[in-house]
Amino acid sequence: MLAFMDDIDKLWKVGSANMSGLHMQMPDGRKITIEIDGTMIREEDDIPIEYCDGCQLYRPTQFGRYVEKQGLALIWLCQACK
Repeated sequence: MLAFMDDIDKLWKVGSANMSGLHMQMPDGRKITIEIDGTMIREEDDIPIEYCDGCQLYRPTQFGRYVEKQGLALIWLCQACK
């Protein structure tokens, strides 16, 4: 716990501060909230995402597609890039 709190300056840039503590949301749907008293709350949402090889961002998999060649999935493209 203390090692995690040592990196709070780095995490502060990633998350957002509110009156109850620090809130961070990862691209894969994981959420971490660190309360003022040091309590950590972890949440996970099942957000199906994939890394788009076109725009090089994490995007929802809905309406995206894989580009296949000879039965092998080579790249995945989001809705905007396909």
